[in-house]
Amino acid sequence: MRAKAYRSYRSRLEVIVRIPSTASDHEIHAMIRIGFPTYSLESFLEYCSASLLDCRGIIFPVMRDENVLRGQRLSKNDSAQLFRLAHIIALTEVIFGNDDKARRWLTAPKEGFSGATPIAMLSTIQGAQAVEQMLIQAVEGISF
Repeated sequence: MRAKAYRSYRSRLEVIVRIPSTASDHEIHAMIRIGFPTYSLESFLEYCSASLLDCRGIIFPVMRDENVLRGQRLSKNDSAQLFRLAHIIALTEVIFGNDDKARRWLTAPKEGFSGATPIAMLSTIQGAQAVEQMLIQAVEGISF
């Protein structure tokens, strides 16, 4: 089951930010270090729009970056942020097994986040880690 879930997760990353599903973790790390091409950001924004996820507030600083405006690669930091967002969205979709349920979970306020939504928490590394931890706990049946 885990192998199937991992393949599904990697397939979703390919759709969300165009990371080839065959890329190793090391290759993804290298992609982030050199900076994602702007089409990864464009793909992410299209995906969020189609999924009815409002990610503009979180990704807006990346969209305003000079490199992006000139059609160049994203910076390492912007690429890392974009990957964090895509990772959590893909992980949520795999865990819930349904894009609509995942979207509802990502956009519903959570008491564990002092009323903030998981999607809003993704604006920081610490927030993304907290969301990932909540998802892991959900899978393990600790909380939901």
